[in-house]
Formats: sequence, C-alpha cells, structure tokens
Amino acid sequence: MDQSHLWVRSLSSVRQVDSGYWFSVEKDQCRGGVLLAHGLNMNPKSWREMIVFLNRLGLAVYRLELKGHRGLNFEDMMDVSAREWLEQFNSAVEFMAEQIPGLPAYLVGYSLGGLLGMVAQLQKSEPCFERQVLLAPALALKLYTRLALPMTRVVSFLASRSPKEYVANTRGTTGAAYQALFDLEREFRSAEERQFSVVNYPTLIIMRPNDELISYRCTKKLIERRELNRWKLAELPKKKTTHRDLYFRHLIIDEKSVGERSWQKLTKLLEEFLIRGE
Repeated sequence: MDQSHLWVRSLSSVRQVDSGYWFSVEKDQCRGGVLLAHGLNMNPKSWREMIVFLNRLGLAVYRLELKGHRGLNFEDMMDVSAREWLEQFNSAVEFMAEQIPGLPAYLVGYSLGGLLGMVAQLQKSEPCFERQVLLAPALALKLYTRLALPMTRVVSFLASRSPKEYVANTRGTTGAAYQALFDLEREFRSAEERQFSVVNYPTLIIMRPNDELISYRCTKKLIERRELNRWKLAELPKKKTTHRDLYFRHLIIDEKSVGERSWQKLTKLLEEFLIRGE
C-alpha cells in the first residue's frame, strides 16, 4: 500500500484505484479534481509535495501511474506501449468524472504526461478538462532527444540522468518506453489543424526557457501555428547550472527541483489559474 498518505495530512482519505491512487478531500470542501500525469521514468511518488498543495486548495487528486512506473520490477517497462498508456489515461478521466459529478476536472501533466493528455483528447475529439496546466510538456522535443530511440536498438535501455529519488526505475528507461513516447509525439504532430480546436481551452504551460529536453522557442511557435489563442506560456527563471545538475533543468515538479523562489511562483500560478480562473 502506498505510504504517500503519511505525507499528505490534509487528506480525508487515500486509496488505490485502477491505474494509480485517489487522494480525496472532504466532500463539502471539494472544489474539483486534478489528474496528475507524470513524466517518462518519473516516480509518481515524487508528486507528494504537489498533492499536498492541490489538496489544500480543495482539489482531489488522481495520481496516475502508467505501466512501467508502478513500482514493479524492471520488466514492467519492457513491453509498454502508447496504446496502453492512453487506455490508462482515459480510465483515470472516467473515474474522476464518477467521483466528482458536477465539479470541474483539471489536468496537471508533466513532460510525457502533458503530451499523453493532448493525444488522448485529440483522439476522443472532445475536451476532458475545464482547464489544464502543462509543466514542460513534451510537445516540442529538441532534435537530439531523438537519438535515444536508435541507441536503444543497440542496448535495451538507457540510464537516467535524473536524481535517483525522482526516477521510477533506477536502471534506466527501456527502448519500448522511448518508442511509446515518440509514437505519441508523432500522433500529436500529425494531427490536423482543425483537430486542435478540441484542446483550445484555458491552458497554462509552465517551463524554463533553457529546458534541456523541450524547446521553449518551438513550444511558443506551436501555440501560434496551431492558433491556440486560449493557451498561455509562463516562464520559470533560468536555472543556474553546474556540471552536476546540467541535465536537471527539465525537472520542475517540487520545491527541491525548482528552488524555493521558483516553487513559490509555480504554485502561485497554479492557484491563480485553477482556483481564481485568472
């Protein structure tokens, strides 16, 4: 049983569900629900600080745990697919609708999680959320990240450069997982212009302009090219890097990963956007 409830003291209950965990708040205090969708080879438990914050805003949380990220053995990631991840995402959306009837549903998706949410909605041809927050979403990958896929044809997995406390599998990320990521990205990129009206509702993208994996410039161009006039892009300050943390600018999920000042800015943006509708 997940021990995250020990960190989330404001909860009324936490329980395991089909593809993750449901962190509820008192019914008379609930303002809506958030689907938290994690990044590639990210340990879903790394969301604990975000869950505490969202619960204190009166938002129940579904913490999605995609196949290959569920705390099982490494083989769980060996045969993952975009299709399976999409099925898990859609199942989570349906569960939330049952739990919070009449209340708004929101998406907070990080990296892969943001991309997964976009593809799921484009496939359904209907929006799943009232508002969505995309943290460094994998919508405009930098070209060199594509080297990961041919490399995994030589070796079965690639070691992760992220700090160990944030990764789901310390051995690394499998070729199947990278293939699933790029399959989702290809489907997103190939969507027709008219399809994007489905996801043109209030959306906040938060990322660093010097993200090492996602292009800030190309993300901005994507918004303009797809005429997503209800989307807005918010910058976190550029992270001063040393050789040790050169590859960690993409990680923006808690105070430790972004720093105290940037975490205050990020949480303020979330509260203004989700609760105040600004």
